[in-house]
Amino acid sequence: MVDMPTIASLQTPPGTGGIAVITLTGPQTRRITGEIFRPHQSQDPAAGQAGLSTKNSGMMQLGFLRDGAEKLDEAIVATLPGGAVEINIHGGSASARLVMRQLVKLGATVAPQASPVGFDPAHPQWSNPAMGWEMLTALPGAATLLSASAITQQWTGGLSKLAREVLLDIDSGLTSQALLAGRAAELRCAADGLELMRKLLDPAEVVLAGPPNAGKSTLANRLVGRAVSIVHSQAGTTRDWVREQAIVHGLAIWLTDTAGLWEVDHIVDSQAVSRAWGRIEQADLVLLMGCEKTVDMPAHIPPEKILTLTSKADALPSHQDRQAAKALRVSAITGEGIDALKNEILTKLGLCDINPAKPRAFTERQANLLNEAAQSISQNDLAKAQTNLTHLLE
Repeated sequence: MVDMPTIASLQTPPGTGGIAVITLTGPQTRRITGEIFRPHQSQDPAAGQAGLSTKNSGMMQLGFLRDGAEKLDEAIVATLPGGAVEINIHGGSASARLVMRQLVKLGATVAPQASPVGFDPAHPQWSNPAMGWEMLTALPGAATLLSASAITQQWTGGLSKLAREVLLDIDSGLTSQALLAGRAAELRCAADGLELMRKLLDPAEVVLAGPPNAGKSTLANRLVGRAVSIVHSQAGTTRDWVREQAIVHGLAIWLTDTAGLWEVDHIVDSQAVSRAWGRIEQADLVLLMGCEKTVDMPAHIPPEKILTLTSKADALPSHQDRQAAKALRVSAITGEGIDALKNEILTKLGLCDINPAKPRAFTERQANLLNEAAQSISQNDLAKAQTNLTHLLE
């Protein structure tokens, strides 16, 4: 008898949302959940230090999802009737991917997620249908017009145009070695564009860090464009991190304001600092702020992930102004340096000067077919290259 699989299913649709919901059903549900989930404090003595409570269905527990010692995300886990489990995590697609990947490592099978597209195209013979469906599936994740344009232009031009041109070259007998080598390079370049397109659909995590009263919350409000963090002259106002989406020159990022980093004795303050370090560890980019004081980052955080800022530039004494000459000067009050900061953020993230019409894969399927077509061209197997590119489009 073949064992029934344990199914992990992402219930929430693609796109921006506050939470993501994953259900786990099947014979290995309790074992898998016990290995990935650690409750903060169990109220059920029978639960031990790991896994779910043994109480009736409907019980909810707060804790962390883990990959060994590494924390993946904070989660609320609920037992459902019939032994199923519901896992509620933060809504970023990166968090959902990490959790689903770990569930697979522990033995779960991922259920294919239904396409969010519930309508037929206006014309039954629409061009490039395979890429068209992928475009419609990806668009809910585009948070800005520039991101949406970068996706749609791959269908109307960009990637589809490149594929059609290579197919036409082959059909027309334009097969000189120099031309084919150039076409193979173009296809590989388009495949490599997947990394950038993923950043457009899954915005980078940027964290504001620094000592108390360095102006982190004021800068967060300035970059987001509205008051998302409480601002006060008293140090230590921010006790827990606040995460909001900010639009930087037409591109979305996740911006997290954190508690000030300092040596503390009070348990609440120590928890706030600990949670701030947790966000810093997971960041794609840390904006390290300081005016009168500075904080050293751990050696394992690469320098390229750190952008050092001199904050409160409008209020700096002249001697500190000279000392801070090597750091980017910003003032969230006057706006000094804000535009330069936005440019530096995009530069650090590799998102500067994006041309949305440039051919780029935006799904793994597309990238694989482009690389296969390039390899086939390099091996002079033009028939196989034609098949790869036809599958890419149709």
